[in-house]
Amino acid sequence: MHIYRLNALQVGLTYLPYGVGCGLASYATGEIIDRDYKKTAISQGITIDRVRGDDISKFPIERARLRSIWYFIAISTTCTISYGWALHSSTHLAVPLILQFLCGLTVTGTFNVCNTLIVDIHPDCPATASAAVSVVRCSIAAIGVSVLQYLLDSLGPGWTFTVLGALCIATVPLLLCVRSWGLQWRTGSEEREFGRQSG
Repeated sequence: MHIYRLNALQVGLTYLPYGVGCGLASYATGEIIDRDYKKTAISQGITIDRVRGDDISKFPIERARLRSIWYFIAISTTCTISYGWALHSSTHLAVPLILQFLCGLTVTGTFNVCNTLIVDIHPDCPATASAAVSVVRCSIAAIGVSVLQYLLDSLGPGWTFTVLGALCIATVPLLLCVRSWGLQWRTGSEEREFGRQSG
């Protein structure tokens, strides 16, 4: 607010690009994950049943859902860090607004992909799974907001958003683990294999 000397109304309007990005992401993400699902099914030789639905008990849904998430993470991390340095250098207001739009698009896309995966692997209680995700996400967001001003005061916007970008990158190994071993963890195939070897 003080960087660009905006009044309260103008500050409120600056949230619009992020909101528009979030709205577009809700539609675009659905198209992308549907495409990824079809490509994964084809690669596994599985025919998609649109009437009865597909049995994903032995389908690599983790691989399907996380197929394109890397693009979202790469763009959102780059835009998050760039946003901080745009504020730090007081660039033209259009620059952070464009970056906000891209962050809204990609951060929401990342969340939608992960939320869809959680619901997919808990088909018996999708509402509970989605609610659990929201509780965890909102709790982490509350912690983040509570320390954000301290980071801005001590590090400045450039390094603060660089730290936030680094946190995004830190999640990548966890997603790689889910993508690589999620099916085995979900079906317990390793445990069954171990039981056969022990017997």
